[in-house]
Amino acid sequence: MDTDVATQDKDKLVDLIKDMYGHDKVAQIATFGTLQSKSAIQSIGKVLNIPYKTVEEIKKGVTDGLSIKESLETNKDLQQYRELYPKLFDYSMRLEGLERNISTHAGGVVITPKDKTMSDFCGMSISRREEEITQLDMGNCEEVGLVKMDFLGLSTLDVIYDTYKIIKEKTGKDIELKPETMNFDDEKTFDMLIKGHTKGVFQLGSKGITEACKELKPNTFDELTNLVSLYRPATLKALERYIKKKKGELEIESIEPRVDEVLSTTKGELIYQEQMMRMLKIMANFSDGEADHARKISSKKKVEEFEQVMQDFKKRAKNNGFTEKAIDTVYDMIKDSASYSFALAHGVSYTMLTYITAYLKAHFTTEFMCSLLTNQRKEGSTDMEALNEYIKECEAMGIKLKNPDLRIGNFDFKVSKDKEIIYGLDLIKGCNKKELEELVQHKFTTFDEVLEISTSKQTLVPLIKSGAMDHLGERKDLLIKLLAKRFELGQEKKKKLKTINKKHIAQLLSERKITLSEVPLFGTEAKQLKDNQIKENNLKKEKVLKILNQENKKEVWQDWKENILIGDYAIWEYQILGYTLTGELFQKVDKFVNFFTETFEYIDLPCIVNKIDKKKIKKGKSKGQEMAILDLDTPFGEIRALCFATSWQKLKYKIDKGKRYILCGTKKDNQLIITGMMSYDRYIKNFRE
Repeated sequence: MDTDVATQDKDKLVDLIKDMYGHDKVAQIATFGTLQSKSAIQSIGKVLNIPYKTVEEIKKGVTDGLSIKESLETNKDLQQYRELYPKLFDYSMRLEGLERNISTHAGGVVITPKDKTMSDFCGMSISRREEEITQLDMGNCEEVGLVKMDFLGLSTLDVIYDTYKIIKEKTGKDIELKPETMNFDDEKTFDMLIKGHTKGVFQLGSKGITEACKELKPNTFDELTNLVSLYRPATLKALERYIKKKKGELEIESIEPRVDEVLSTTKGELIYQEQMMRMLKIMANFSDGEADHARKISSKKKVEEFEQVMQDFKKRAKNNGFTEKAIDTVYDMIKDSASYSFALAHGVSYTMLTYITAYLKAHFTTEFMCSLLTNQRKEGSTDMEALNEYIKECEAMGIKLKNPDLRIGNFDFKVSKDKEIIYGLDLIKGCNKKELEELVQHKFTTFDEVLEISTSKQTLVPLIKSGAMDHLGERKDLLIKLLAKRFELGQEKKKKLKTINKKHIAQLLSERKITLSEVPLFGTEAKQLKDNQIKENNLKKEKVLKILNQENKKEVWQDWKENILIGDYAIWEYQILGYTLTGELFQKVDKFVNFFTETFEYIDLPCIVNKIDKKKIKKGKSKGQEMAILDLDTPFGEIRALCFATSWQKLKYKIDKGKRYILCGTKKDNQLIITGMMSYDRYIKNFRE
C-alpha cells in the first residue's frame, strides 16, 4: 500500500505515529544514491591520474540523463577519447549505477502490522541524524509487505493556518476552509488568478505557470486541477494543446464514444492514471487488479513488463470489437503518458491547496499576505529574495507596508488595518533579540528614556535606521544623541579621558597640538611645585585633557559620519530590512538612461550591489587574474554585471555589497560591462539638469 499525506512537519508527525503504533513498528525509509555517469568518470579519472582538464572535457561529452554507453553512440568526440583512454571508459561503465551512499527518503515512512515489529521484515540502520531507517529502499519495503506512507512537508500549510489565526485576531471569526463546505466556483478567486495575481498561491507562484494560467483562464476547479497537473516539463506540450482546445483553436478529436467520455474532463488529453485504468477496463475488460498492476508498472517505468501488458490490451480490445484506429490511438496515448501520468487524487489534493490559498488571497488579501511574509522566516533565517518578491506583490495589490514600530512591539509582520501591514521587529538585521524583548516592555516617550535602559550600538542603530523609533525624533538626531551618550560613557573606541599621562603629552607634541611651554609637570617634579605653580600646572593639565577629548571626539565623529550617519532613509531601510519603505532608493531616475529600452554607447547606471562573485580566469591573456560577476538592483530591475580583470583590479577595494553606486560601462547581452564607478551621493548632488 502506498499513501501520500501532506503535513506541516514530517519529523513531528513521525514521532507522533511512533507513539501511537510503537517505536519498533514505525521507521523512515532508506534511499540509496548511485554513482552517476559523470561522477564515475571523475572518480576513475583520479585513480588513473588522467589530467583534470581532460576528465572535464570528457564529462562535457556525456549527455545528462544518458548512460556513458548511450552517450558514446551519439558523440564522436567521446568515441575518440575512448580510444585514448580505454580503461577509463571500461571501469566507469562498470561502476555506473552502483550504490554509493545511503540516506533518508524525503517523505517515506513504513508501518508494520499489529503483531509484527520492523525487524521481522528487514534490517535497520541509524542515519546521520540518528533516526532509525530501514536497510531496504521503498520498492523493496513494499515487496516484503510493509505499508508505505509518504509524508510531504509543506510550508503552505503553515501559511494557511497562520492566515486563519490572523483573521481570528482581527475579526474574532473562526475561518477554516473545508472541502465539504467550500464554494469551488468563486468568481472573485478565479478572476484574481486570471489576472495573474498568483504570487504565494500554492503551485502557481512561478512566472511560467502564471502566464499559462492567464492564457488558460480557468473558471472551474477541474480546469485548475488540469493546469496544476500538466505544468511539468514532460507535459508542457500536452498543456499547450489543452489551452488551445479550451480557446477553440484546436479541435478535440473523437476516438470512440466510451473513450471520449473518459477524456471529457481533460479535453481529450490523457493526464491521469485513473483515466488509463478506466480505458483498459472499458476497452479490454481488464479487472480492477489488472488495471492497477498496469498503473504500478507504468509509474515505476518497468518498460518490458508494461509492453507485454499493452500487447495483451491490444488483443483483448480487438476481441471486444474496437477498431484498429481506436486501439492504436489509445495504445499510443497510454505509452506516451505512462512515464509522467499520476493519480488524479494526487492532482486534486494539491489543487485543493492551490484553491484554498487562492481563495484566502482573494477574500482575505491583507491577512494572507501578512502570513506569507511571516513564513519566509524559517529556523532563524529569512529568505530575503522571496520576502522582497512578496512585498512587491503587496504593493501591486494595494497593500501598504509600514516601518517597524517599537511602540507596537510586534516581532513578526502584523496586520494593523485593512491594506496595511507593519514590519516585524525580529526582521531588523543585527538587533539582539533579548535586548529587543527588554525594550518592548517599556512605553518610551523620549529617547533619553531609551538611553537610560540601553545604549547598545548593535541594537539601537538598526532600530533607529529602520524607522522603529520615528515617534521619538528624526533618525539622524537620535543617532547623534546615541553617539554622544556612548562617548560620554566611554563605550566608543576613543573614550572620554579623565586623566592624562606622558604618552598623551608625547602624542600632542608630535602632532603639534601643544607647545613645550604648555606641557604640565608630572610625578616628583609636580610635587615640588609651590601653591601658585600647582594651580598653573593644573590649568595646563585641564587644557591638555580638553584638547585630547576634543581630538578623540573628532575621531569618533568621523568614524560614525563615514560608517553610520552616511546615507538616507531609503538606503538604510534597504540595508537593514531588505526593502525600502520610506522615500526613493534612486533619485532623479527619469534623468538616467533606461538600461533595457534605450540605445547608448556608455552608461552611468545607479545601482545597489547585491552579490559579488569573484572568479579566477583560466584562459587567455588574463589567465590567473581575478574578475568579478555582480548582481545589481537598479531602477530598471535586476541586472548582472561583469567586471573584467583590468577594471576589477582598480575597483575591487572600492565596491562593497549593500551600497549604492553609479557604475559606468557598456551593455552586452543585457549585461553591464563595468569600466568605472562613482560615488552615488556625490553624483546625485552634482547632477546636471
